[in-house]
Amino acid sequence: MTYWSNYYAAVDSNHEIVAIGRGRMYANDRAVALGIPTPLIVHTSELKPGALDKWLENRPSPNTTMYAHNTEAGFRHVYPSSMAVKMCGGGEIVRVRIVPDPEGTHWCWHDFEKNEYRMVWQSLVQLKVCFPYGIEIEEKRRHGIRVQVRVELFPEEDPT
Repeated sequence: MTYWSNYYAAVDSNHEIVAIGRGRMYANDRAVALGIPTPLIVHTSELKPGALDKWLENRPSPNTTMYAHNTEAGFRHVYPSSMAVKMCGGGEIVRVRIVPDPEGTHWCWHDFEKNEYRMVWQSLVQLKVCFPYGIEIEEKRRHGIRVQVRVELFPEEDPT
């Protein structure tokens, strides 16, 4: 629990963790954004044994919608905003969905604190260079985990 020792948790009326943040206000703001109007804020050292592990295991799936360049070689420059993709150069920008897949063509980082996929790359080597002390250390600290994914076109909404 060393990594999480500098964090605060927002808990609901059943004393279940609903959000975690690096400060009291951050934890509170996250809980309010999730619809918990008056969460109780506690330091992670005050949590029941196993509560943090349970929260990490039972979190909802992260947001999987992103944008990318659609090239002949596959999807490149995968980012949460179309503006970030545009800054990488020309080409068709499409909305994509990130799907965990052990046979996938890309790798990404599942950030546990923000509960989002980040740093989507075409190879594990590209993802690993994002971590100066090694991806294994970040996983051991429970910051997140590497995930092999498939990047696919986001299905268009049916206007009818």
